[in-house]
Amino acid sequence: MARVVKLLLGLGLCLVFTSYSFCANFFQGVFAKDFQYFLYDESKLIWVFKAKVFFQKNQFTFEGKDVIIESPEKNILISGKTATFDERRNIFKVFGNATFVTPSVGKILTSELTFYPDQGIVETEKEVVVKKKGMVIKGEGMTYYVKTGEFKLKKKAKIKFEL
Repeated sequence: MARVVKLLLGLGLCLVFTSYSFCANFFQGVFAKDFQYFLYDESKLIWVFKAKVFFQKNQFTFEGKDVIIESPEKNILISGKTATFDERRNIFKVFGNATFVTPSVGKILTSELTFYPDQGIVETEKEVVVKKKGMVIKGEGMTYYVKTGEFKLKKKAKIKFEL
């Protein structure tokens, strides 16, 4: 009986709001506000994922709005307006004012970042701006290796020092 009520309520709300995204989210099964996920390795906190809104787009893809992904252990933070998570490939894609902050490199700004948690790689092919005390670096594409802290700009790097 509860399933029938949920289905009828869902159909009624879909007809009232006529919003495809609302209807799709209602029937996907996962929808959360102020969502937080903590990943531990044994008893050590490895990653934290936070989103103002989090929902399942299809069987293997999830999306979050106003997203923060951080590693307290490595002291790095990734944020953006929107992020998708592909469960099959274990990949996060962060879009819209994507920001990546590390103590060693500084603050990296771009339009899109891809994070591969299994390989410990954060990268983009888009234009990047790196800001650190006294300097600004612009370039296209970058790769950051979480384990080693190694950072590479891929091409067209230009540096500006502020004295």
